[in-house]
Amino acid sequence: MNSQKCPICIDGTLKIQQKKSGLKAKNTPLKIKELDVSCTSCGDDVLNHIHSKTNKHITRDIYAQINGLLTSAEVRKIRKQLNLTQKDAARLCGGGPNAFSRYERGKATPLRSTSNLLRLLSRHPEEIEFLMGYCN
Repeated sequence: MNSQKCPICIDGTLKIQQKKSGLKAKNTPLKIKELDVSCTSCGDDVLNHIHSKTNKHITRDIYAQINGLLTSAEVRKIRKQLNLTQKDAARLCGGGPNAFSRYERGKATPLRSTSNLLRLLSRHPEEIEFLMGYCN
């Protein structure tokens, strides 16, 4: 898993520790309440509990990284690199008209198929026009 900068002090990186019961197998849902996420520099607890509104996007990004999916920042970066609007990206990858807004705000985690398609298109952007021909 890639290290993330501390959103509180910016200097440190997030230290993610598994509690005794730990995470289950890779394909089962992440039990985030069993993680302790703190900063290596300021020592702040970044992830206090699953219901913390301000940290849900971090929770989703950690889940995405553990499971080989794109994080919210990666989705945004690739979409912009491909010069796609959020609406066009949603048409291309599937999902509702607000799907990419939700991915980029950390309100939802993209499916594996969406993550893989975006990764592929980032390497072969010339295929976007071809695929857009199949979108309604």
